[in-house]
Amino acid sequence: MQPPPQDSKALRAEEPTPIRSGASTQTTGGPSAPSSSSSSTAAAGSTTFALELQAQNATLDRLRRWQAGALPASLEWHELVPPSVLLALDPPTAERQGLLWEIFRSEMEYVRNLEAGLNGFFTPLSLAPPSVLVGSPTAGEADRRAFIHETFFNLAAIFPGHSQMVYRLQERQLESHPVVDAIADILIEALIELLQPYELYLKQYVADLLGAEKGCLVGWTRLTPALPPPLPLLSQIAILTLRPVCARNLRATRPLPT
Repeated sequence: MQPPPQDSKALRAEEPTPIRSGASTQTTGGPSAPSSSSSSTAAAGSTTFALELQAQNATLDRLRRWQAGALPASLEWHELVPPSVLLALDPPTAERQGLLWEIFRSEMEYVRNLEAGLNGFFTPLSLAPPSVLVGSPTAGEADRRAFIHETFFNLAAIFPGHSQMVYRLQERQLESHPVVDAIADILIEALIELLQPYELYLKQYVADLLGAEKGCLVGWTRLTPALPPPLPLLSQIAILTLRPVCARNLRATRPLPT
């Protein structure tokens, strides 16, 4: 038996309905070939992005080298910022970034000088024979410890915490360059950790500011009587004594950017 003829309206209802989007009235089908203008725009955008990424990576590489001391410490923030960013920043923001850059620079410089001074004096004098270091043939280990304590006090305890603070500052700088939002959280955390060691240090050296300088010179002379302390190490003595007591206190009186 032949099937009954289908109604023409039913046949039309079974025909596939074109799928339409809100932005286009064309029936979906195979991908249409992109126009030459859209291809050129996409290629130009891709090239611009690649160039910007390359420039950003080059800037961050220079920043890492500056942090490592491979570039002059005198390098300024604006020298590592693309001109387009400089033009987009208002003067107060640019000034604030320059102040933050100075904090990064001064803290890194302080840690490097502290490390050089401790390596140049603390380590060799700590390993020197007590009789030579103290200047007495009957001197023992207790005399050497007393000499090191009087000369350096707790600088060796201050160094690790301050180094960790500088490491975190450098991380923040790399993450946020060229515009760093805040570093107050890092400074406050370091302040909590280093407040007591610095209080002890200041109490010791305010009373005898040149005690470390005298101790370093005396210990070096006894350890190597024929060899005067080299000038770079002499400069480290001044940093070990004057910088933490005077320069850091003066800097603490200035409002820090948050």
